Amino acid sequence: MHTSLRRRRVILPLSLLALSACHPMACCVPADFPKDAPLVLKAEGDALGAPVDVVYDDLGIPHIYGETEGDLAYALGFMHGRDRQFQIFVFAHAAEGRLTELLGEDLLPIDRDNRLLTYNLAKQEAAMSDRDRTLVESYAQGLNQGARYTGRSAEMQILGVDWEDLDVENILAIMRLQQWSQSVGLSEEMSRHRLKKAVSPALFDLLWQDTPSRGVPIVDAAAHTGADFSGGADTPRTSYHQAPSSSSLATEAAQRSSSSSASSSAERRAMVNDALKGVREAFGARYGENLASGLSNSWAVDGAHTDSGAPIVCNDPHLGHSAPGVFYMVHLELPDASVVGGTFPGLPAVLIGHGRHIAWGITNAFADIQDVIVLRTIDRDQRIYQVDDTPMHLTEKVQRFRLGKEAGAEVVEEVFQESIYGPVLPKGYGEGTARETPWVDDDERLVLQWTASHFIEESSELMSSFWDLARAKTVDQAHDALQRFASPAMNVAFAIAENDEGPAGIHYRLNGIVPIRGDEQRVDVPRLGRTRQSGMIGVLPADQKPQLDNPEKGYLVASNQRIVETGALSQRFVGYEGIRPWRAARIHERLEAMLDGGTASRDEICSIQQDVTNIEARELAPILGAHCPDSVAGFSDDVVDAFCDAVADFDGVYSLESQAIPFARLMNRVTVQTLRRHMNDDLVDDVIGQSYVQLVLHEAIRSEDTRSILFDDPRTDRVEDLDDIVAAATKDALEVMVAEVGQNPDDWAWQRQHTLSFRGILASAPVVGAFFVTAAHPESGTANAPRAEAADPNNQLKCSFGAGLRLHAEMTNTPEIGMIGDIGNSGHFGHRHLEDQYPLWTKGETRVLLRDHDDVKADNDGLLRLEPR
Repeated sequence: MHTSLRRRRVILPLSLLALSACHPMACCVPADFPKDAPLVLKAEGDALGAPVDVVYDDLGIPHIYGETEGDLAYALGFMHGRDRQFQIFVFAHAAEGRLTELLGEDLLPIDRDNRLLTYNLAKQEAAMSDRDRTLVESYAQGLNQGARYTGRSAEMQILGVDWEDLDVENILAIMRLQQWSQSVGLSEEMSRHRLKKAVSPALFDLLWQDTPSRGVPIVDAAAHTGADFSGGADTPRTSYHQAPSSSSLATEAAQRSSSSSASSSAERRAMVNDALKGVREAFGARYGENLASGLSNSWAVDGAHTDSGAPIVCNDPHLGHSAPGVFYMVHLELPDASVVGGTFPGLPAVLIGHGRHIAWGITNAFADIQDVIVLRTIDRDQRIYQVDDTPMHLTEKVQRFRLGKEAGAEVVEEVFQESIYGPVLPKGYGEGTARETPWVDDDERLVLQWTASHFIEESSELMSSFWDLARAKTVDQAHDALQRFASPAMNVAFAIAENDEGPAGIHYRLNGIVPIRGDEQRVDVPRLGRTRQSGMIGVLPADQKPQLDNPEKGYLVASNQRIVETGALSQRFVGYEGIRPWRAARIHERLEAMLDGGTASRDEICSIQQDVTNIEARELAPILGAHCPDSVAGFSDDVVDAFCDAVADFDGVYSLESQAIPFARLMNRVTVQTLRRHMNDDLVDDVIGQSYVQLVLHEAIRSEDTRSILFDDPRTDRVEDLDDIVAAATKDALEVMVAEVGQNPDDWAWQRQHTLSFRGILASAPVVGAFFVTAAHPESGTANAPRAEAADPNNQLKCSFGAGLRLHAEMTNTPEIGMIGDIGNSGHFGHRHLEDQYPLWTKGETRVLLRDHDDVKADNDGLLRLEPR
């Protein structure tokens, strides 16, 4: 990326820099709208049917008042184009695998991977409902007008590019990109696939574990309120079918034994990852390393346990912190409905928020909706494969990657293949994460099957489903809307206020498509493509999916933990994945203590979002401290004693003042040291964030099974144990920690390193990159605490992922609902609304967005009126 950017005009003209008295990029922010009388603009195209009023509030959040959904979609598009122009510009290029046009050939691995996202996209556009097409067409017209009205952003000035109008297919591609970022199955299956080829059978069997819930699944089997599952018995564990090739094992062994190779590999990864970090975070690419970060929390409490007697729901989705942020806050008002909350720029829908009678939160369900299918090829060129004992030819499609926008830019052509199951993972797949070796070996033909591109007819109402969810007044109406939000499968916790159509209550639904596979192969490893039944052949009926309605205990928690336990019949199709259960367990712990024999207020219940206790650390710190070495070469015994004491005494509370750095560093190095005994650096990167690996390691440490094969290095004659791991990890951790913060224990407080700054897409660019990074602020929390502000061990423990927004909803007759984003609504560096929501967000405060037209107009920050052409 650095080389590619140097070929472009990366320095703004000095005259532009001189115009700004504050931020150097302020010269490129859009002009303010007037506050006394609205600026009147004529709409372009024919999508706008009636005038729409837009009122910015003091946080730059637009309140949009119109007559129809299509009119509001047009105005929302205009606002997205004005405030998030470059972000959406990059989304569109990333979604279609065209980042090389913007940033050069270094982005080719990412573009190659992303070309899979648009499989069957044209068919999906053709299958859209009339209502969805109207929403998307109107949105795209408004988006294009807003972006052109704004002119070039600072980033576009630097890159020398202009806005390119988007159409319906472009918007659907952006939707696929966002769906991909939350889809589960591919990275999990591929990590197991690579593990199988690299480690001993005994170690693989140990690591191949279902993610446990620690007793806090979302849905207890006895509490499931849906129909009885009728899909047959669960699939027993069988031996994994894919045998390693000798060439693969030889390559892995050579890489494991070469320390100099590992060192150069690590240096290359660090360089490339830094250069591409902003781009990867911007378009939400979901690779294995992202799983090490915090994900999302939601919980709901029924009215019998609240001070007001009304149900309460809280939600904080955790995604990559970036500038601009992941979410764009908005209030959309129709004569008969309100739609309020967080939108994804590039899409015409409120994804998390509330209507007049319902509020909902969303977390990743970790339902398995991506399958890797292994083709059995039967010819030398591997273009013929066999299904149902019938030879079949892979079809081929030439993919063209343009290395620049200029006329005459070089075009790279590659041949992609497709099967009856879906697209074949291309040669080199996975290099977008800067690994030395790709995920796919040359002698393999692995196919991706994904619900978003496979079940086209079921995806015809994706956009309108969210508009209907906001209108819902009953659980049945909400249920129907959520099932039309087809992919990805997500946890939706929602609360409904008592109204003229139904009672108040709290509810959980697993939305969208859970695919049925036709044979009994497990869904958590690559499946052999023996017959057509080996793939996805149907959809699990909505009423048979796990669900909850007003659970007897009075609350529900959906924080990425296992949906149901292994053994529940529907788990055969839902899958066996889930994130580590520590956040869910801590939320249960807090709610049980808070509600024991009494009630609580909305502020008390939603304050759990600020809880910084990590149960995993609370359990493991004293054990690791007890195994700490007495001495470490290169460090005084006093420093080693202070380090080990800090680890042993750590209570798992990641407050700003807590001495948390020693445990955080030691736990990371224990994990790395353990994995490096069995695999190369690339594979470590693939699996280090996988929950099944983390939890097996946790149990081995907690049980003090010092002779676990996890701890033994198969390359040595002696048998290593936990003491050996901790000794090596302590030396690593001390070297890193002392280099960064020194030897004085007073400097080991969490706030010294755990800071948050928001990075723009060009933050790593030479010369101008510093202009696209905000100031750093200390933050409490960590990935496995409810306040899941994840620390990046590869970047001085700085925050990388966390809550992109927060929702606090109390569903009284007139609901009291507050929301806030992590940074701000503007995407323009130098604009006053770039990070003005952060001060509220970091303190756990929110803002009421549903406001009367006259009230918000009285203290507005800009007025706009869009009129039909």
